[in-house]
Amino acid sequence: MRARPLVVAVLAALLSAACGESGAEEPDIAAEYVRSNQVLNDPFATESCCEDRMAQLAAMGSPSAVVGSVLGVAPCEDSCELNDAEAAAVRAAAGADADVYVRGMLVKHGDGLLEAASVLIARGEGNAVIVDADGGTYEDLDDFRAGNDLFEREDWLLVAEDMTSISGGGPIVTVTARTTPPLVWWLVGTGAAVVAASVAAVLVRARFRRRIGLAEAMRPVSPASPTA
Repeated sequence: MRARPLVVAVLAALLSAACGESGAEEPDIAAEYVRSNQVLNDPFATESCCEDRMAQLAAMGSPSAVVGSVLGVAPCEDSCELNDAEAAAVRAAAGADADVYVRGMLVKHGDGLLEAASVLIARGEGNAVIVDADGGTYEDLDDFRAGNDLFEREDWLLVAEDMTSISGGGPIVTVTARTTPPLVWWLVGTGAAVVAASVAAVLVRARFRRRIGLAEAMRPVSPASPTA
């Protein structure tokens, strides 16, 4: 029965590797943003932090209004330069005449760094897609989290739940920046099955050996032949 703790330990390791982001405490990114002057690419950068920064931001509006502005969506006009990967992805996903917008988000990286980041929203004939800086395209927030290579599973996003909407408003959510893709869960399940089968085989062999040993011990001992 010693193999049972081994099964538990191996399965726990597999699950931990697959969902390392689970169990992490959800950060209050909005509150951290309005107090910190160490935000990468901050559109509302200030020299001071904490109460002084909050007082400066208050001149622009309420904390929710300031954060909402960072997370907002705006047309990608002439000053918005797309790199080659972005331009190709926009054309392929939404057509040459697509309307392109910039969607903001706040990122809290696993090392604690805050960043104001953005993706593109390309809207064509009846469809809208998210386009990242690597040229990746996604249907919605869940698809973006499952497929992007920009962030790690330890990172968090503060972003509009409906990322492709250009109407403004709507729920703002805090979510992990990456999720475990289905293939990983399939591999975890397969690995667990292999481990379980291997341990079962070990147990069967061990029981078989014990039975053989017991049978040998119970076998009558032949009397010794008389000596001449």
